[in-house]
Amino acid sequence: MYKIEDFAMLPPMKYYNNEDTSNAKRQDMIDNKNGEYIATKKNDGDWSMLIHYSKGNNLIRSRSISKVTGVYGDYTAKVPHIVREMENWPDNTVMLAELCWDEDGTNANTVGTILRCLPAKAVERQKEKKLKAVVFDVLMYAGEDMTNKTYEDRFINLARATNKLPKEERNPYIYPTEVIEDNFAEAADRIIAGGGEGIVIQRKDYVYSPGNRTAWKTLKLKCKTAQLKRCAPKLINLIRKTV
Repeated sequence: MYKIEDFAMLPPMKYYNNEDTSNAKRQDMIDNKNGEYIATKKNDGDWSMLIHYSKGNNLIRSRSISKVTGVYGDYTAKVPHIVREMENWPDNTVMLAELCWDEDGTNANTVGTILRCLPAKAVERQKEKKLKAVVFDVLMYAGEDMTNKTYEDRFINLARATNKLPKEERNPYIYPTEVIEDNFAEAADRIIAGGGEGIVIQRKDYVYSPGNRTAWKTLKLKCKTAQLKRCAPKLINLIRKTV
């Protein structure tokens, strides 16, 4: 059981990536065999852990430990608009999110032009357009450790319960990523064709595993250069026009 103070240095879970299209287990996940899996849109940005200890006490950390400080990178002062929204959370709540533009065609490189800056410059560069925190997992909620709960319980059900408002009325800076319950391959093609990164497939019953990359519990489905013939036709046509 984790306590809120454990999360600042908790290693991130790693997601499995297998590109062998002949692998039967991979295909089972893509086909959602027996309805055991669920997928979410993979936003291309910077992984972050959003920790709300209490009013006025928040931390937004990175997935990489700094060689200089020995702790995970701190994004908190660079996205004050996101921190203000975290203040509405129950005390002792932890969520995982992608800091991103949430616009197809943008990527981690463009996000990096903000997050690699010092705080004042990062805020200045977001004057016209601010980064979003697109949530894809919940590790603690209102002091309850969620890491031993299934992915379906800790994110899917909770995200839906806390986001009942129509999309246009939801928080503009923190919200859950798109959930895909069937037609994973079709959804991946749609997202990739629009310039997005792809999807992440997970077993509904998979618990959070800090620091681990367990085979066939999670699977990233992204478009690689060597896989263009299997990607959406729109993306292929776009690439052909630019070469």
